[in-house]
Amino acid sequence: FAVLPGHSERIQGLTYSPDGSRLISYGDKTTRIWDIRDDLTRVSPFPSGWRAEAVNSTATRAFVTKVGVATNSDDDRKPEASGLFNLERSILLNKRKLSAIDRQNGVVPSFSAMGAFMVVHQSFYADENTDNRKEIASEITEILSRAGRRIGPVDVLPKHHIDAYEIVDVESGITKRALVTQEEAPYDKSMVLSNDGSRLGLTSEKYGDDGIESESSAEIWDTDEPKKLRKISQAGHSPKVWLSSDKNTLVLTTKMKLAYGNSRVSNWNLATGTKNAEFD
Repeated sequence: FAVLPGHSERIQGLTYSPDGSRLISYGDKTTRIWDIRDDLTRVSPFPSGWRAEAVNSTATRAFVTKVGVATNSDDDRKPEASGLFNLERSILLNKRKLSAIDRQNGVVPSFSAMGAFMVVHQSFYADENTDNRKEIASEITEILSRAGRRIGPVDVLPKHHIDAYEIVDVESGITKRALVTQEEAPYDKSMVLSNDGSRLGLTSEKYGDDGIESESSAEIWDTDEPKKLRKISQAGHSPKVWLSSDKNTLVLTTKMKLAYGNSRVSNWNLATGTKNAEFD
């Protein structure tokens, strides 16, 4: 047991290196890499105004955002730009100014287990307003073009949630793949990305008429095609998903009751869609 002092503000997240020898903490203006074996600390400061939203397990890259200058407007405290920060060389890669719609809906990053790829999730809601749908279509077209997918006009359906996912090679900062889905109900923020970036696991939940009982699901997508490979459902809410390194096994966890702490864990064979095991 040890106390690790150093951060000046609230910690945003913690992650261990694959071999368990280092603990990476981030959240204020720095990322700190703690060596568990010899109690040494390496500090990586960010440029002024930038903060880490996620750090990969090898402590080589951080997804960072820059927040606007504080005023009386809450909107000015939302990220105005994002980028991928090279922690080894203190270089900001692929800096991108966030549009008004990006600022409103937020940008959610997640790294693969071995840290070589990153998925960036953007969520939109298309209403009946034509200008709203045109703005979303423009955003989606830009996302797909960064992945090299040249397409015609994007047809955004009204009253649909549109989720866009960019798969980024963290070494170069280049978008390698992109996936866009349109659903009546949005996906949750729980995501899992395979180590090679070719598989993406997404979760969602749907409440019953009583507003308490719910069913959760996990979907596995092939990001190369892109296409949905498998959908798995089970009772409960607040789903979380994990994917084995060989991409053949998925673990889905859900909480069973809002008022209780019991959870359900299931293990699935993705090739056959069969459940290997389940326990509460």
